[in-house]
Amino acid sequence: MEVPVGVWIAAGIIVAILAWITFWITNKAYSRRWEDHDSEDNGNRF
Repeated sequence: MEVPVGVWIAAGIIVAILAWITFWITNKAYSRRWEDHDSEDNGNRF
């Protein structure tokens, strides 16, 4: 079963983006204490 090169490139880009988003969210979560979120943010949560 042949897989086109473009499919591999697209899959690699998607995996890289998902990994970056996961790393960013994890970093953001651990960079602050959850107990203090009420006084620090202004509703900038998704």
